[in-house]
Amino acid sequence: MEEKKKILIIDDDAAIVQLLAMHLQAKGYEVVTAKDGADALAKLRKVTPDLISLDMEMPKVGGLEFYRRISDGRSRTRIPVLVVTGRGELSEVFKDLEVDGFLSKPFELHDYLCEVERILFHGSQKGLVYILDIPGRHSEQIARRLKTERYKVISTVDLAELSNRFAQEPPDFILMEYEQADVEGSQRIRETQRILAGLQKGSGRKAVPLIVYTYSGFDFAEKSLSAGADRYAGTSPSYDSFVTLLREYELEK
Repeated sequence: MEEKKKILIIDDDAAIVQLLAMHLQAKGYEVVTAKDGADALAKLRKVTPDLISLDMEMPKVGGLEFYRRISDGRSRTRIPVLVVTGRGELSEVFKDLEVDGFLSKPFELHDYLCEVERILFHGSQKGLVYILDIPGRHSEQIARRLKTERYKVISTVDLAELSNRFAQEPPDFILMEYEQADVEGSQRIRETQRILAGLQKGSGRKAVPLIVYTYSGFDFAEKSLSAGADRYAGTSPSYDSFVTLLREYELEK
């Protein structure tokens, strides 16, 4: 049986909380409530919601301060956030912060429920990343770190499988360990770029960045770039550096 999606409602207006909770529960969601940001931070120590519905004007810890506290250094939150506020002028602020959804009070209940569904089932993923690497500690750690940033990650060692998946789920990024199990890294880079070029031809799809890294202890920057890699992430890069690289590409769009 599929587990219910959990929503944390943060609002100091008890009537609004009660109304939203009632309709969300009728839709099959599990609801947790908090009366302000401080209360919500305490709740997050005990529960991990799938979505946070966040009011701005609250006592103690307000909405903006709460958002800052649950964000990383790039103002991205681990949990999707739907902002609901009477301060419509804040829409531009949260647009810059790439908040998952924004509604100005008063809003229609139908619009609220549609935004919740959109974020939970269609809009919370930040991008699809394929990792072409031998299963192991580094590839698993990279995938785990990217997933905390809400990227969807697919890992494989089989280029044929990857090619088939490309057609079904076009990636936003490809990460590749230079040292492959069955072929020299430069050749694998060229093969992957050929597959990407074939999929992009006549489809209107955007180019997919191919980022190469290695934990072998050797520097393959020159070989990687000359073979067609778009970026060389370095030798033994930190897992956080992959998030930074993807973020840089996103900001260039």
